[in-house]
Amino acid sequence: MGLSLVTAPAVLPITVEEAKLHLRVAHNDDDSLIYSMVSAATDFAQELSKRQFVTATYDLKMDTFPPGGEYYVDPDGSGYLDTEIVVPRPPLASVTSITYIDSAGTTQTLSVSVYSVDTSEEPGRIRLSYGQSWPSVRDQRAAVTVRYVCGYGGPGSVPDAAKAALKLYIGHLYENREVAISGTIITQVPMAFRSLIGSLAIPRLK
Repeated sequence: MGLSLVTAPAVLPITVEEAKLHLRVAHNDDDSLIYSMVSAATDFAQELSKRQFVTATYDLKMDTFPPGGEYYVDPDGSGYLDTEIVVPRPPLASVTSITYIDSAGTTQTLSVSVYSVDTSEEPGRIRLSYGQSWPSVRDQRAAVTVRYVCGYGGPGSVPDAAKAALKLYIGHLYENREVAISGTIITQVPMAFRSLIGSLAIPRLK
């Protein structure tokens, strides 16, 4: 299973101006630096939380469709059938298409009548419709592609906990930039940042 970004978010979850207000920076000399820190903090926070903040489009690549027949229970008590496709980077907004390579080597688009999309759960799920089954695919890598849209929408819809965590980490980067520039890896991040991101985390997703 592989995940690739198709369309990146148009904007970051917080603006440079919001970051500067948090940092108490009144001048414009560091605007480019602060922008890069907002971007880096966003990537880091999304990777830790396994979420997508501002809306983006991804391709989920799989070698085959789920086999079905088993039910799994996660440590948090939630469960899922292995007939389902569990979609990374919640919240799931919509599924654009599901394509696959059939046994003859031809790319096919799966009819929307075959599956249903559940955006109410986190992570979102793609399930077979009643009486349907997943089609056979060619025995090759990445034979199935799920293209989907995920994220909270615009910056105004991103959870406050995520924004607060980003500001804490940006402050950490800004105060420790000389250490970062010298090539030393910064291993410690604010505990409050970890706590806020932990509250948003989806443990089972990669």
